[in-house]
Amino acid sequence: MSDEDFKMLAPLLEAQPYINKVIATDDSEMQVTHDLDRFRGVLWRSFVGNYVEGYYKTFSIPYTAQDIITPWLTVEPKPIAPIVIARTFRYRDPNSITRWKQFVALDDFDKMAIFVGHEDEYDDFVTTFCHPNRRPLHYKPKDFLELAQVIAGSSYVISNSTFVYSLAQGLGKDTALETFKNRALVNNECYFNRSGCNYF
Repeated sequence: MSDEDFKMLAPLLEAQPYINKVIATDDSEMQVTHDLDRFRGVLWRSFVGNYVEGYYKTFSIPYTAQDIITPWLTVEPKPIAPIVIARTFRYRDPNSITRWKQFVALDDFDKMAIFVGHEDEYDDFVTTFCHPNRRPLHYKPKDFLELAQVIAGSSYVISNSTFVYSLAQGLGKDTALETFKNRALVNNECYFNRSGCNYF
């Protein structure tokens, strides 16, 4: 994690009531007690399931089905637009293009939605899906706390598998997720079996 990454993430972590302090350090100052990257060896080898369940299993933490779908992030909402969109260059399913076009074709979509993400992601999205006169605003949060606040202030998040989608799940928002169709939906690492989560 770079210094810039830390500056983007720290305000969001510090806003959580269950986190007391967030500091930047290096390996010489502090021993790693919980390697959060360990879940990768569990998620795709020992079982198939979503990321939250993967972390529970990695660190042998007891859990119930309710734990997996209970929101775990808390922020003050910042209403900017009813719909938040994100689409990265990774985790795209070509079979989902028609559904994206249906979203964009909704009445007043450009007025109701904002796009959050990098400049090249926004350019690709509007070039692929939007009429030149019906482009959603490209909103650029100053850090991940503001990004989470904007998501919390929205009604719906449409995304592929991104950090934006992870924040939406952590906040318990209604979502539509672009998914690959090469495995059963229930085995998708981003599948959450709760109302308000839709998949295309």
